[in-house]
Amino acid sequence: MVGEQLSPLDALFLNIERPNTPMHTAGVVIFDGSSEFQKVYENIESRLPLVPRFFQRLAFVPLGLGQPFWVDDPSFDLSYHLRHAALPAPGTDEQLCDFAARVISRQLDRSKPLWEIYVIEGLTEGRSAIITKTHHAMVDGLSSMDLATVLLDFEREPAAHSSPPEKPAPEPLPSPSSLLARAVSKQVKEVASLGGALRTAASAPAKVAGTVRQTAGAVARTAGSLVKPAADSPLNVETGLHRRFAMVRSTLQTFKDIKNVAGSTVNDVILAVCADALGRLLRNRGERTEGMSIRVMVPVSVRDETQKMALGNEVASLFPDLPIGKMAPLDRLAVIHDKLAGLKESGQALGADAIVNATRWAPPTLHALAARLGTRARLMNTVISNVPGPQVPLYSCGQMMLEPYAVIPLSRGQSLAIGVTSYNDGIFFGMNADRDAHPDLSVLAGYIDEAIGDLEQAASKRPAAEVTHAQTEIAVGAAE
Repeated sequence: MVGEQLSPLDALFLNIERPNTPMHTAGVVIFDGSSEFQKVYENIESRLPLVPRFFQRLAFVPLGLGQPFWVDDPSFDLSYHLRHAALPAPGTDEQLCDFAARVISRQLDRSKPLWEIYVIEGLTEGRSAIITKTHHAMVDGLSSMDLATVLLDFEREPAAHSSPPEKPAPEPLPSPSSLLARAVSKQVKEVASLGGALRTAASAPAKVAGTVRQTAGAVARTAGSLVKPAADSPLNVETGLHRRFAMVRSTLQTFKDIKNVAGSTVNDVILAVCADALGRLLRNRGERTEGMSIRVMVPVSVRDETQKMALGNEVASLFPDLPIGKMAPLDRLAVIHDKLAGLKESGQALGADAIVNATRWAPPTLHALAARLGTRARLMNTVISNVPGPQVPLYSCGQMMLEPYAVIPLSRGQSLAIGVTSYNDGIFFGMNADRDAHPDLSVLAGYIDEAIGDLEQAASKRPAAEVTHAQTEIAVGAAE
């Protein structure tokens, strides 16, 4: 049976993937204890039927005449996807980062379902970790957080399922001719739906005209802002095959207190911290930063409540230029807050979403070409993605999740991406970096700590301001 077809945005992540730029998102999650691997295996095995996409692989349309389809993998083997490892003594967080960097560096096999999970034992203080890899064509940041809540529990000892869902029997792989027929049929239906949309527009011209003007204006503003490439930056180099990974954990309440004092948002504070730290890093390398900015891609979800638990990508992006020169911490935060507010009001996220979805009418071969050309245009210098997680403890096999770190993939010409996750009163920075471009990733991690401290101190000087003292820790590792 032929399943769901990839959307243009899902397919984009396949089209831009190369051996040196694997397009999987990943997560490094630390727990307060350790469970027997067999127990973890059985727990995941019992819950996978809740997410059938994890039993599916890609089937490509002959001659590239349609986007790929998700189809059942008749030879699915959980033991291939779920792997067991242990760190050598003493099992430090730095060693975990080393292991994560090696896992992150490797591309997923497209002939199998596009995910892997590594269960890691041997961390200090009796802790354990799970490293997940899922291709970006399957999930975006927010839906992957929803997937985590399927595999995790809100109680240390959850009630047993009275009747666990059964794994559906796999269908045989479709023939090339059936894939081609399905792709052509879908294209015909989309053309027909365009005709229906035009008839609807004719029946309510004033309403549709207003929507069209709003979207067209947003598209024009977005396209205009992206035609001009991002400024040259040492962050943009030819991406290599190997990665470094760093973890910085801090106190979420500190970020909330700062945003309350400054009248901004937690996301604004995160961007201000990262911009400050990146400016310090470049100055430490002898680079000039006075009056300079970096363009950052900030993914924002366009998924509504009706799409919770739906796989696939429902994201658009903002592209703010963040100041990285020396300036007062609260002044930087104010500038960034104003920039983000201006981009949201301009409809840039709406425009970016409309540009991507407009490609549904183009032949898939042109989609692929456009995606590859887009990576050459240097639309941004780096990516900073902030995904809010649950603010209550989560558990797996009786072990409490302590720290979740997001891993954002690097595209061509990128050397650094920062994924930020908030969870249970903590905030967690995961930094994925090209190994050769960032031998000083530990320095950047330290500057994030300093930038948090400087914002905390500046905010605490405001009248009647009470800012929680941040408790920040750092770990860094690299693939060998």
